[in-house]
Amino acid sequence: MAIELAPDPDNAPGRVREHCCFCFRPTAHWYAPKDVAVCLTCAEVKDPSEVPTKAQWCASVRDRFPEFRTNHFSMS
Repeated sequence: MAIELAPDPDNAPGRVREHCCFCFRPTAHWYAPKDVAVCLTCAEVKDPSEVPTKAQWCASVRDRFPEFRTNHFSMS
């Protein structure tokens, strides 16, 4: 089943986009029930049950992008 997405409400020109929770590509779309970024490509092939929680998504971004560990995606 495809994931139903909503556009990022903060998608202003020049704004840095968030990373998809599956493939880490920048995207301007969100899975609203979990407040997690999901790109259009992944939304077509993934199931809503596969979408991580916000805390899991933030942890995976911190692991993949060490430069974000001290100033972004902090859940504390």
